Amino acid sequence: MGAFVINIVQAKDEALMKKYLLKFSISDVTYGSIQSLLLHIRNMFFKRIFQKKSVIKKIKKIIECQNEETKLN
Repeated sequence: MGAFVINIVQAKDEALMKKYLLKFSISDVTYGSIQSLLLHIRNMFFKRIFQKKSVIKKIKKIIECQNEETKLN
C-alpha cells in the first residue's frame, strides 16, 4: 500500500512533497488503482466466499466514502 500512497501524494498534494523536500520517490506498484488491488485480493483469498458483483459494489462505496472524507477526486 505504500506505493499507492506515494502515487496519490505525488498526484494530489505537490505541496506536501515540497514541504519535506522530496525530489523523487520510488514506486513499484503494479496495480493501476486501489479498486484493481482490492479485486485481486478478493480473487486470491475470498473467491469462494464473496461474489464478484457484490465486492465491486462495496469497493466503489468505500472509494466514494474515502474521496468524500479526503476530498481527493
